[in-house]
Amino acid sequence: MIFHASSHFRPQEVRKAVGESGTCILCAEDFSCFSEEELSAVDDFWRGDEPAGLARLRFEKLQKKLKADKDAWLCRNYLEQTIDTLPDLIWFKDLKGLHWKVNDAFCNTVDKTKEDIAGKDHYYIWGISREEYEKTEFVCVETEEEVLRARKTCLFDEEVMGKDGLRKLKTWKTPIFEEDGSILGTVGIARDVTQEYEYQQTIIKMAHYDALTGLANRHYMQKYIESHWLGRELAVVVLDLDFFKSVNDTYGHQVGDAALMIFSAAMKEIFTSGLNVRLGGDEFVAIARLDKGRAYVEKKVKRFLEQLVAYYRMDHQLHTLSASAGIAFSETSSDSFEALLQHADAALYHAKLSGRGRYSIYNPGMKTEDIIEEDA
Repeated sequence: MIFHASSHFRPQEVRKAVGESGTCILCAEDFSCFSEEELSAVDDFWRGDEPAGLARLRFEKLQKKLKADKDAWLCRNYLEQTIDTLPDLIWFKDLKGLHWKVNDAFCNTVDKTKEDIAGKDHYYIWGISREEYEKTEFVCVETEEEVLRARKTCLFDEEVMGKDGLRKLKTWKTPIFEEDGSILGTVGIARDVTQEYEYQQTIIKMAHYDALTGLANRHYMQKYIESHWLGRELAVVVLDLDFFKSVNDTYGHQVGDAALMIFSAAMKEIFTSGLNVRLGGDEFVAIARLDKGRAYVEKKVKRFLEQLVAYYRMDHQLHTLSASAGIAFSETSSDSFEALLQHADAALYHAKLSGRGRYSIYNPGMKTEDIIEEDA
């Protein structure tokens, strides 16, 4: 609204009529009759006695400014609507790490309002002290610095502590440039992949571990040996439940499963430094490096067999169970794992023939091709 000082409208009235988003321009030949309070209510002052050409020029500039203001408002509105619609966390920071703007998803994650977040740093927003942050493996602040050095978009895997606990994020961070090429801040987009990560871990667990006992399965054992223990001197202990079939047939699979779970729990308790595996059925393997010598391994196996029997004696349905074990030691670091497993099988067979509930150590006189019949 453009109005002349000679009109009966006062500047405050005009301002009230057009609202704070409108533009008020006062025209006058002399502005001395207006108070400072009245003049502060308008956006600009034009001379009422200016030539028509100059007035036309002022009006054209006003139109361009209004158009620019409207475009800027639309851009802000587009940005707000877009980022608040997205489920990903979005934020804008200055070079000091203070947040300019965030979206609704960000607010929901940190359980704070946009007004509370504006002008605050990472430590305040995520509710973690600088000292506590430095003790953790969080890298959010450090990755900001990496982006500034790289001067391009970078992708990171980050962890943050939100209101729902530790969250895993896939984060894209990009520098924001001034017209002269200097960096004035960064924009970040983070996708919460916590659930996807949990699904992935579940799938990996299902592929690598036995569902009933939680021990590694045969597939994972092979992968682990190839990636960790090739060329190492190992002790391989093959373990088998005595009279398991009889208990399973008499009391049912539920009791049989309980016996297997007790077996695996005892393995985790005794064989703490190696890899414990369920091959299938009532067959198990414990694998360890020979760092502490053969006598140490024998002591562990003997303790396991005794501890397992003690556990089974507590249940009248399981009191007849025991276990036999066969131990094979690698003679050199070039011995293959497959050969060690066969040797341990042969030693297990020898322990079974010797009366069960005991262990045997492989020697070349034992036959590796013999097969254990299922216990009656």
